[in-house]
This record gives sequence, structure tokens and C-alpha cells, in this order.
Amino acid sequence: MREALSIIERSSGYSFFYNSSLANLNKTVSISAENSGIEKILDSLLEGLDIAYEIKPDRQILLSPAAAATKSAARRNTKPCSTG
Repeated sequence: MREALSIIERSSGYSFFYNSSLANLNKTVSISAENSGIEKILDSLLEGLDIAYEIKPDRQILLSPAAAATKSAARRNTKPCSTG
């Protein structure tokens, strides 16, 4: 998961902020998301992991335990992002 977040950062210009003790950060993930919006990428990447995200101004994304925040409260940004 950490490597996937780094790849998304490098290819999209978004920056992730999260507590390093956040559950599932060491989980192995696989995702193909070329030319997808950031929300679609995050929804796929975080599916079933009890991790919520919030998109902030200046291309910042906060990750937190799902119990502490919900995706429905996230601010939406629909610009496509290429991870390929």
C-alpha cells in the first residue's frame, strides 16, 4: 500500500498525509487506474480496508481510520490522474 501511495503521488501531483501506524499500510495491493479520477483510484485502492480519505485544497489527501472519518465527508476533485 505504501508503494502504491508513493506511485500515485509521483504520477498525480497529490500528496498523502497519514499516521504511519494506520492499519493496512503494509498490505500488498494491485491496481490499474490509468486516466482515472483520483476518487475512483482511492475507492478501488482502499476498498475493504477501513481507511477513509479526505481531499483537501492544494492536492492534499488525508487518510484516516474509517471510524474517524467517512468518504461521504470528503471533498471531491474530478481531475483525471494517470498512474501508468
